[in-house]
Amino acid sequence: EQSLFMSTSSWVRCSLLSFFTIAIASSAAAFEIVVDPGHGGTDPGASGCNLVEKVVALDVALRLQALLDAAGQDVFMTRSTDQTLTLQGRAALANSNGVDRFVSIHNNSATPAATGTETLYDDSLAGSRAQCTVVQRNMISSWALANRGCKVRNDLVVLNSTSMPATLSELGFITNCNTDAPLLRDNARKQQMAQAHFDALAESLGFGGPGADGTLRGFVVVDDGRGVDGITANSVRIIGARVSVVGRPGDRITTASGWDFRLPPGTWSVLGEAEGYRSFQRTCDPLAANSERFCSIPLVAEGEGEGEGEGEGEGEGEGEGEGEGEGEGEGEGEGEAPSRRIVIRNKPGASGGCACDADADNGTALPFVAGLALLRLRRRRRSSMTARMSLLISFAVVGASAASAAPAAVAVAKPVDGAVVERQRLALPGVVLALPSPGGDRLLVSDAGFAGLAVVEIATDKRLQLDDGPRQGLGARWVGDNVARRLLGKPFDGQPLLLLDASTGAVTGPWTEHPTHLVAQLDNTIQLGRRLDEAGRIDQQQQLSPAGERCLQPTLVARGADVVVVFHCIDGGDTLHLLRLVPRAGDLVVVDHVAFAGADAHLAADGRTLAYVTSKDDGHDVLEADVVVVDLDGAFAVLKPVRLRTKAIERAPGAANVATDGSRVVAFAVGDEVVVAGFSPASVKR
Repeated sequence: EQSLFMSTSSWVRCSLLSFFTIAIASSAAAFEIVVDPGHGGTDPGASGCNLVEKVVALDVALRLQALLDAAGQDVFMTRSTDQTLTLQGRAALANSNGVDRFVSIHNNSATPAATGTETLYDDSLAGSRAQCTVVQRNMISSWALANRGCKVRNDLVVLNSTSMPATLSELGFITNCNTDAPLLRDNARKQQMAQAHFDALAESLGFGGPGADGTLRGFVVVDDGRGVDGITANSVRIIGARVSVVGRPGDRITTASGWDFRLPPGTWSVLGEAEGYRSFQRTCDPLAANSERFCSIPLVAEGEGEGEGEGEGEGEGEGEGEGEGEGEGEGEGEGEAPSRRIVIRNKPGASGGCACDADADNGTALPFVAGLALLRLRRRRRSSMTARMSLLISFAVVGASAASAAPAAVAVAKPVDGAVVERQRLALPGVVLALPSPGGDRLLVSDAGFAGLAVVEIATDKRLQLDDGPRQGLGARWVGDNVARRLLGKPFDGQPLLLLDASTGAVTGPWTEHPTHLVAQLDNTIQLGRRLDEAGRIDQQQQLSPAGERCLQPTLVARGADVVVVFHCIDGGDTLHLLRLVPRAGDLVVVDHVAFAGADAHLAADGRTLAYVTSKDDGHDVLEADVVVVDLDGAFAVLKPVRLRTKAIERAPGAANVATDGSRVVAFAVGDEVVVAGFSPASVKR
């Protein structure tokens, strides 16, 4: 077997990999917070008294970032420099990373001059009112300006389109040169305001205390001979198996289909048992607060592989590096340490007693997986200095093995106005998702903050609530007559989606977008690779997103043998990237790559139609927004986007192909209603 690190001695390889494992295991849980300095770049915000809002907001935000970093929290800055960002991009950054809190920092202005501090929030989003109260109280304690209180603003994108408790702080009036502006100019006073926000977040989240529970879920399946690595959405399930959480006697389930446990954050082991099968204990990937994680359990039939081959490895990671082994508890340790760790295994003929197992032909897969695993884990488990060093070493070693980036994008023609035939309007206030079903007779909807998930019959307005939980609608989609939603936590990290029966809401299993490949958002880059397991690990990766840009929310749709991928890049404004990939020699190769201005993109279930939004904002309010629909049946280089103008602010776009003549059903929200309309590419006005 080809050596993975050909220029490095065996003991150094093993030491490095052991170092990675220890570093990850020792990292402590942390909260994730988006700090959003308002405006920036070409948008200066308000100005007065020789001050500019974008400058003051960034100054306070960077001070807050330093305080949070020092407290061991994970901070996502929407901008750290004088950079242009849209409101949609700010919300997308928070949503796609599954953060715990969103705090936006602004300054007020008024003519004639006014004074005071206020905090804005959306009252339809759980937790935002409580966060507003504590932020406002701490700001008033720091500066003692007039208390303008907490104010409801359900019309602001960064408050109604974020899926976590969110607030927007108006520190003071930049136009009041007597009372407010002197505070906004003074460095010591700005530090006080940063401290006020830190204290509010610490109180709201309880830094240092236990986090909220997460959900561990999975299925008990028949082992296909590959242990955990062989688990897929198509694995044969064992009905009536018993699943328990090791160390928690009260957590025990007899499965009718899948199983799930609500557990505190941490690393848990689960034990699967079934008549006629050997029991198996698996240690799952670390579970974070308010997240979900698959940890299915493979069982081997009694009598199979007894005393030979690779052992199933009972216990938490027992048997790692113990050779081929005989019987249970040895071999390749499939009761393994968490799959994001590097597992050191002996292979026949490996020199030095510490070889590195690689499934890829070129011998570079494992170090790449190591790098991605560390990269992905970093945002949910706070890295210590040791873990940060191991991350740097990992990428220094594997950097040369990464595949080249996707071909550069070709620009698409600007949208032209197209005709639509309005069919119906449904009263659905506050929805942020409205996707027509493949048959065009139902809508998949989600409310403000992507809370809950429901199916609405268009003809009767009858509503079936599939789930009432938070963040259910983010990235949800139709799969035939059923619905798939993304797991909580890191919704775009490559894990399978959860398939729901659209008639009952019952969980019917995991679902993958493609049988062999996946696209994942890893540290705000978009990566394509072969799926290794249900945890979303990949190998033979290719970066699809442009180097140096933050890109988010990838979606993959299989269209026959081809694959269509869309994702959203946010730096410098909203840009959508649309790619077509074709199979070649067992891989997927990019053959078309186009880019255009837009956000909030949704591909139809058959990959033939794309709907998205183009918008303009002033850094505070959306000034205009139009839904655009693109027919993807032709060559991507000559796509003709069609804008659907209603003289209103449009949002929550979705489209479906419903007839052989190429007609589409389009849905989008306007005010408190969802418009359902018919559209045909042949009706384009030019």
